[in-house]
Amino acid sequence: SNIAAFDKDADASPDRAMRSARMMVRRGETAAPTALLDGIQAHFGEGLGQEKTAEILKLRAKIAVRTGNSESEIDTLEEIAANNPLDGDAIILLGEALARAGRVEEALLQFQVAARIEGFEARAKRVHGQTLVRERRYAEAVPLIKASLEIEDKPSIREYLAEVEKAAKRSRR
Repeated sequence: SNIAAFDKDADASPDRAMRSARMMVRRGETAAPTALLDGIQAHFGEGLGQEKTAEILKLRAKIAVRTGNSESEIDTLEEIAANNPLDGDAIILLGEALARAGRVEEALLQFQVAARIEGFEARAKRVHGQTLVRERRYAEAVPLIKASLEIEDKPSIREYLAEVEKAAKRSRR
């Protein structure tokens, strides 16, 4: 197992184990990557550095989503966002977690914060708009989705925008 490999090679870098954990999480596994992340943190501790520690927290948050543990996910992401205020990815994930937990207004604030971080403007505005659509707030969603397209043009999002615009017109009637 990957955890046993740590014991054999004390000087090992966490990179290979982190790659394995990422792949497991992508495949939808929960128990194995949790055990692997526990092993990485136990073995490397403070030596992981801020970037790898944040990545471990994000992977744990993704696992929490799958296991339906939204409070744990929110706590984890709040910790990452507090420690890394320019980590747009973590802030957007936090917003999505809050929205799933029914804390929509808090989620929308997180998307606004993320939209001010360079490199995350388009995704933050798009996710903000999509969250409003789920709340049937179509007219509010349209300008956000349009703004995301001005930054990053995606055909699938253009089609989505057209549907949202139709829904906004219907709901105004």
